[in-house]
Amino acid sequence: MASTGHFIDVSGSPQERGRQHGEALRGVIADHKRRWAEHVGRQTGLKLADFIDRHLSATDYLRTAERHVPDLVREVHGIAEGANLTFAEAFSLQLMDEEWLFIESMRGQHHCSSLATSDPQRQVAFTAQTMDLPSWMNGSQAILRQHDPVSGRAWLMLTSAGMIALNGMNNAGFAVVVNTLSDLPSSHDGLPVAFVTRGLLDCTSVADARRFLHGIRHAAGQNYILCDVQHTEDYECGADGVRRFLPAASSGGCVWHTNHVMAGQGEGGDLLAATGGRENSHARMAALDEAFGKTGGATGIAAAKSVLEGRAHAEFPVNRPLDSQDETHGFTFATVIWELAPELCGHAVLGPREAGAFQNFALPPQSTEAA
Repeated sequence: MASTGHFIDVSGSPQERGRQHGEALRGVIADHKRRWAEHVGRQTGLKLADFIDRHLSATDYLRTAERHVPDLVREVHGIAEGANLTFAEAFSLQLMDEEWLFIESMRGQHHCSSLATSDPQRQVAFTAQTMDLPSWMNGSQAILRQHDPVSGRAWLMLTSAGMIALNGMNNAGFAVVVNTLSDLPSSHDGLPVAFVTRGLLDCTSVADARRFLHGIRHAAGQNYILCDVQHTEDYECGADGVRRFLPAASSGGCVWHTNHVMAGQGEGGDLLAATGGRENSHARMAALDEAFGKTGGATGIAAAKSVLEGRAHAEFPVNRPLDSQDETHGFTFATVIWELAPELCGHAVLGPREAGAFQNFALPPQSTEAA
């Protein structure tokens, strides 16, 4: 299959960057909205506008986002303007994980595998992930590069057209990748995952990001792997709190994760266990253990690419092909590697491995004048 992804480069204030994003991907967002509406209709029997109204009326996500990350709310306003969406539509596009929980239509489909390593002695630091999403979202893949000319800050992110981010890195030398943890409790007044991820990407270090995670209430269960050139840390976050996952000492500073809780037991509905998805998550975790557990964490980007493209397990592969016949079937929406050292660079396949080879995306370091 050919790559279906897009690359956009935007600059300016938060609202200007959002407007440029919306304008550049207006047609893609319109097609995504059409498929989203069809999906919601089949899953709930509601028109999209009615579903959005019901979802937003039942939650307090907007007020929470305005309190913690107001610039990101302004960016969503810009996306709405540029893409000819209502603000409610644009804001609801950000609530991907929360929507899964709200209508329980994606049970068992969470299929993200992620890893990170920081080794200052070898001058190697990167995060990597397969981001698996439902098949109906294919075609909305995008790499978004943003620049704030006032601060000199810049970001390189994987996203779905119209969303502020799925994961990414910044030019301060910090990156984050994520995994859904549906067995942790959710909250109707927490900060949604997309806003947490982008809030983290405004941080300049693992220590800064750790404080951010502990300073908010989380709307949905999610694992966040944080990485800078010196440190890698992993946190499982739900409405009941934040727990650090500490890998085995033999991992040598490398950490990897899939979609089940490993640091502590939550009190959520455990959709993975209810639908057989837990076996899926454990199988992928075993594949990562096999690949990286024997190396003492001394892994490189070439090894990470090989593992994240793997399909050794016939039923539960790390990299999952597209099933065009089943709109809710999970597939590998993208594979990304955010390289922090020895250089700042993103590597991405926008789609499953059939989409082609990794593309490289540069991210200039922050200038000392702007900093």
